[in-house]
Amino acid sequence: MLHNAKRWAPRGAWRYAAALLAAVTAFGARELMHPVLEAHMPALFFTVAAVLVGFSLGIGPACLVVLVGVPLADYYFVPPYRNFDYVDKADLILFVSFPIVTFLFLGMIEWLRRTQHEARLLGEVARSRHDMLLRADRRRGQAEDSRSMSARLLTQFEDEDVDVLYCGKIGSRYEYVSNNLAHRISSQTGDSAMVKLIATLSSDDAKALNAVLGVSDDRDVHTSTMSLPGDGNNGSELICHVERFPTDHGAYVIVKAPLKIVA
Repeated sequence: MLHNAKRWAPRGAWRYAAALLAAVTAFGARELMHPVLEAHMPALFFTVAAVLVGFSLGIGPACLVVLVGVPLADYYFVPPYRNFDYVDKADLILFVSFPIVTFLFLGMIEWLRRTQHEARLLGEVARSRHDMLLRADRRRGQAEDSRSMSARLLTQFEDEDVDVLYCGKIGSRYEYVSNNLAHRISSQTGDSAMVKLIATLSSDDAKALNAVLGVSDDRDVHTSTMSLPGDGNNGSELICHVERFPTDHGAYVIVKAPLKIVA
């Protein structure tokens, strides 16, 4: 992470070309202001250019601005102008103070930019881990819901007070049909036991059962009650309870009836 924090600046040799352009621009601006400033602040515009380049392109191109700016400022804006043969106190001050002050600014900017980039990287990692935790927690919740639904689904077959007439997975050919229900719907025609069961019911019960079967895929249990007409041997109707159980492996429908009524 700390190593990546050093890579906050853009990459490419074009940065140094931009730094040279900034140095030339600073020289042009100082040349325009020379009649006003004369020998005062010969390196001011180069300092500004180096700081701007260091903030946007990194410390490497900014150092190039300093290296180019020192001789330009001394040659053109420190008396005697356009002359390197004579070196006095003003030249020494420029060659010492300008790089020291500018490099100090650039070091502070580089440290701040690396700290900013590191904080951004840490924020991205934190958001990524947070999203991973949310997804893991969501999967855990779904697994717990599925386990709870599966356990509730299995307990239907363990209940001694009810008779499970039908169990099927919606959208699948899997179906369990008890002998009692198979006998009651044997006179109907259809591709599946559920189709035969719907054909046996009254219009209202068939509509209610279709509503349960057509529920969108959610995490809730949907229940309904219907009356199953009697067959030729048993004229009494059968009050049945329909429950739809959603799981991670699909939704299941169970039709059951109390044993005391079946008897």
